[in-house]
Amino acid sequence: MSSPTSVWEFLTDPAFKGVLPGLTRQYLDTGPVGTTRSKTMRDWLARNCKSLNLTEVEWNWQRAGEFGFFQDAMKTIEWDAVKDTVWPLQEIPYARARNEADITVAVEKHILYPVWRLLTSRDNVKDVKVDVTPEFRESALREYALKTSNLSEAYAAGDTARTGVRVDKIFSLELTYDMTRVVGPRLRSHGDVKDTTQNSGTGIKSVSTFLPFEELWGCLDPDFEENEEDFDVHKLKGLVCVELKRMGLISKTSMMGIAGQSLHEARKALDSEAKKMHTICQQTVRYAYHYGVHYALITDYVNSIILRLPGQDIVSLEGELQWAYISEAQNPRLPLAFVLWTTEKEVEELVHEVEERWKTKRLNQAKERAQKERGYGAITQPMSKLSLK
Repeated sequence: MSSPTSVWEFLTDPAFKGVLPGLTRQYLDTGPVGTTRSKTMRDWLARNCKSLNLTEVEWNWQRAGEFGFFQDAMKTIEWDAVKDTVWPLQEIPYARARNEADITVAVEKHILYPVWRLLTSRDNVKDVKVDVTPEFRESALREYALKTSNLSEAYAAGDTARTGVRVDKIFSLELTYDMTRVVGPRLRSHGDVKDTTQNSGTGIKSVSTFLPFEELWGCLDPDFEENEEDFDVHKLKGLVCVELKRMGLISKTSMMGIAGQSLHEARKALDSEAKKMHTICQQTVRYAYHYGVHYALITDYVNSIILRLPGQDIVSLEGELQWAYISEAQNPRLPLAFVLWTTEKEVEELVHEVEERWKTKRLNQAKERAQKERGYGAITQPMSKLSLK
């Protein structure tokens, strides 16, 4: 196979998607998918999702207002500079995927990692990377940098045969220790990974703690006073979550079968395939809300669904849940790259807001110093020159 000639071609042309040998429909055995939800899941849906409905019409993400800016940004990445990191695609070490774990390897090697490498290749380009600012670097966080990561959120407890293991992937921003930024004695260590915690809002157990969509790290705030309990550098800023499924579960037909339905409970009888897809969407929305992200990718490597949760300044569970189907004839790297880039831009806006607060504080401090200096100078003048009012 010939090599792509540009980043845009690599993202858009299905010829460069990569195909697993032997993955034709007759080889697929999806097995059962439990559509009987746990009490925790039922309660969460009843409390939060009665006003959340899947859109009747598929979301045309390529007509979104940000897509043109995204296209321009991707075309600024020189293919020769990144080609060796993404092409040729890494070899998949088996003939066909037999379970979800095999799907995970294929998705990681051919979809997630290439997109991650392309977007992080921009980290060294001036004025395009979301990062801590010079103001932040003069604060207690001067030793840290923002890094885009692609993490596994696997959790298991007790009888793993009964509870199973989640293999979700989550693109996130994390504050990482940067040796090149040390300007004095090291303030504190990065900290150990926190023990598995359960989110009270979603009931989901997670190996990491995620910030709400509308929040950044509290320790970035210009008024932050160093306190070990509040030093939340270990928390992650979610960007896009990925839910992996066995092949054969995701289809355009099953999504059309639940279009327009409430996420809480379908208002009409669903066939078995649509019922499975409805359950998968319920599960994925719960994860997305837990991670504090607007976007989620559901994929089996061949077929994919992009979900967008409502809300502008927050991740909301009221309104329209937008969805788009990505067929096996399309390249799933493009929509993933688009929603990841879009979310990074949203986080960048939050960073700029904190930046402005830092600048305001520094300006106020400069004014206070100037006033004190002027006041001190006046007191040292001879009494005859002081104006008494």
